[in-house]
Amino acid sequence: MSRDAPVGVFDSGMGGLAVAACIARDLPSESILYLGDVEHRPFGPRTAAEVAEYARAAEAFFQAQGAKAMVIACNTASVVADRLRGLLPVVEMVGPAVAAAAELRPRSIAVLGTSGTVASGVYQRALAAALPGTPVVARACECALRLAERGGGDDQALLERRLGECLEAVVGYDVAILACTDFTCVRATLDRVNAGRLRLLDPAEAVAAQLRRLLEGRGLLSASTRPRHRFCVTAPEPAFPAIGRGRFRLPVEMVELVRTEVRT
Repeated sequence: MSRDAPVGVFDSGMGGLAVAACIARDLPSESILYLGDVEHRPFGPRTAAEVAEYARAAEAFFQAQGAKAMVIACNTASVVADRLRGLLPVVEMVGPAVAAAAELRPRSIAVLGTSGTVASGVYQRALAAALPGTPVVARACECALRLAERGGGDDQALLERRLGECLEAVVGYDVAILACTDFTCVRATLDRVNAGRLRLLDPAEAVAAQLRRLLEGRGLLSASTRPRHRFCVTAPEPAFPAIGRGRFRLPVEMVELVRTEVRT
C-alpha cells in the first residue's frame, strides 16, 4: 500500500469535518478522502445494526478508492466499529476520547452525545475501566445536535437554549466529553453558554494523534508535499462547501456526489 494513499474520514454529515481539519493541520502531508453519509443522517436515532451497515458501506467505499486507513469521525458510528469487516486499519472516536479524559484525572466525568451513543453504553464502560471509581454520567442531546450541524440556522436563541439544557443536566461534573462532532460546529456558542462551568473535552485532536501513531507504526506516514483532498457526500448538501471552507478552513473546492452500497 502506498504511503501517499489517502486517509478515509467518515461521518454522517459535516460534523466530521472538525476531525478532518485536525488531521489536515497536524498531519499536513496526508491526503484526505472525506465521506459524509448525508443520505442516512442523523445516525443518532437509528439502530446499531443500521449504523453498522452504513459504516461497513463506507469502509468498502474507502477500500475501493485506495485509502490506506479509515477514521470514523462520528461517535455514533464509532460504537459499532467492532462490526466492520477489517478491510482497513481503523481509528475511531471512543478510545482516543477516553484516553484523553483519563489523562486529565477528573473527579467526575460527563458524556454528551446522541441517543445512539449514550444508549450503547460504550463510553460508560470504557470510562469505568480507565477511571475506576470515577462517577460517570451520559446524557443524550439529540435536539441540540440536530441544530448544531448547521450552526443553529436562523434561530440562534433556540440553539443556545438547547445547548444550555444539555449543559445544565451535567453541571457539577468536572469534565464533559463532547461525544459528537456536531458540537464542534457550534463550539463558540457552546463555550459562551458553558461560561467555564465545565471543562469541555473535544476528542478531535486525540483522534488525529492516534492516526499519526497508527500510520507511523505501519510505515504509512506520508512525506508528500502536495496532499490531495477529496470531499464526497451520499446526497446533495448545498451548505457543505461554505461550511468546510469557512468554519473548518478546509480546501473544499468541489463536493462529489457518490453512492455507497448499503444492504439494509
